Parts: sequence; C-alpha cells; structure tokens
Amino acid sequence: MINLVIKPKPITKENFKKFGDMITTADIKPIEINNGYAKRYDGVVNLNTKKDNGDSTISIFSALKRSFPMKVDMMEKHPLGSQAFIPMKETIFLAFVAPEGDKPDLKKAEAFYTKILGCKTGNREEGKWVDVDFWGNELTLHQTSLKLPRERHDVGMGDVPVPHFGVHLKKEVYEKIKANIELNKINFIDKPYTRFKGTEFEQNTFFVEDPNGNVLELKTFEQ
Repeated sequence: MINLVIKPKPITKENFKKFGDMITTADIKPIEINNGYAKRYDGVVNLNTKKDNGDSTISIFSALKRSFPMKVDMMEKHPLGSQAFIPMKETIFLAFVAPEGDKPDLKKAEAFYTKILGCKTGNREEGKWVDVDFWGNELTLHQTSLKLPRERHDVGMGDVPVPHFGVHLKKEVYEKIKANIELNKINFIDKPYTRFKGTEFEQNTFFVEDPNGNVLELKTFEQ
C-alpha cells in the first residue's frame, strides 16, 4: 500500500493550462455594454467548435442592479448567432422579448438621407444599393437584413454610441438638419449639446440613427 501526500496549491491559468482552461476574468479588460449597465469579459475560455467559419466563445457578464420602474430603451437581435445566459448565483432575472421588428428597408434609408439630411443620390442598382453624396464622401446604402451591434464607450467627455460615423457642417446646415429631425419627430440618440466648451475644439453635436440603425454624429464648430 502506497500512501501519497497531496498538497494543494493555488490554481492559476498558467499552472493549469496543460490540463485545460481556467475560467477567470483576471487580466481581461471588460467591455462596457448596455448603456453602461453591464460589463462583458470576452474570451475567458477557448472552445474548439469551429465549423463553416463560425466561432464560439464564453464570456462573463457583470451587471448593475436595476431600479424600478425600469425604462427599457434598447433591445438586441443576433441574426447570425445565438446566446445562452447561465446565472452564476441565485437571483431573480427578468427576460424581455419582442416580436421581430421591421427589416431594413433601402427606400426608407434613402428617404432619410435625402429628405431629412438633404443629401443627393447618384448611381444605383434598383432594390439592391444606392450611392449617396454624403457631403463630398460616397456613402453606399445596401439592401440587407443585417444590423450592426451597438455599444457605448467612455471617451473622456462622456460616453458615445459605437460604431458611428459623421460629418462637420456649417452652422446653418447643422441647424436646418436639427430642425428637420425635430419636425419629423425622429428621436435623437443623444440630444444636441455643446462639448469642449471654452476650448478651440468647442462644438455643437448630436447623435441620431438612420432607419436601419446606423448611428450618425452631426456637428458644427461654428458658434
């Protein structure tokens, strides 16, 4: 009979890696999501399940407790994948679901850029794509069923929606578009405000989304 003395020692990713992956958030920088109400730690473990260029991952979410009544102002859709959430401790969760919303519509997007923003169109393939003159830059709108995911990032002067694109405008153009958005009762993602006040970078800006959920930042440096 052989007696073995087993001495436990602290587990780390490094000393355990030859046996498998240790799930931990150590050394992983979280990504802020859901308008700052949660943090996501990606790539906490490797999964070898690739097929047809797909990918699998396990993430750990750290969420803030909500207060009630709670305003639900954002929902997600993942057309190319699925998600499963497993609570790490006993608590109460609320699950919000909704019917599928309107599919992206090329004609609605074109109307937004031409009638609301005042852009002109160029070449097109009917029902498939159309070029827009976005203040001297070519922006091509495509008919698709996909929408980009969206997060908010803290960039020092406040958090902003990411990804987004935008343009610097003359003050009169900026004011005209802002009034047109308000007149057509289109909701701002971030209402018009002034940032970097009192510096050479002072600007008036607002964020809005087109009918397909793409975020635009329109700003003017003219006061």
